Amino acid sequence: MLLLRFVVSTFLLLPCLSAAESPEFSARQFALEHRLMAPCCYNGLVAAHQSGAASELRLQIASLLRQGKTDREILDAVVDRYGKRILAEPEGRMGSLLQVIPPVALLLGLCGVIVAIQRLRVTASQPAGNAMADIDIPED
Repeated sequence: MLLLRFVVSTFLLLPCLSAAESPEFSARQFALEHRLMAPCCYNGLVAAHQSGAASELRLQIASLLRQGKTDREILDAVVDRYGKRILAEPEGRMGSLLQVIPPVALLLGLCGVIVAIQRLRVTASQPAGNAMADIDIPED
């Protein structure tokens, strides 16, 4: 009887274990955990945070993945429960804007440095000259 229970429980748990061990499952769980903030303090990613709330959310993500939910469905479920603040990167216009600003700022800064260097070269290449020679003194 004990052997029968063991075989039945192993048979029932086999799909869960095989899904948990698959590389695709692990990669999806890893990606989702890195897209969400820890709900206890919003001070770190779920993947790295050691709080009970983050552990609970990791278990919830794994459960939803085992149920066959898509990444979008999982993110929507988590956002419905905790609000948009749970997202590590905002979605929509704000997310797009936050991805565009750093490269634009870098290019503007680089252009500013180039202009400053050119101005310094022009200033350095001009002869200093005598200050008294530049003054026009009328002759009588």
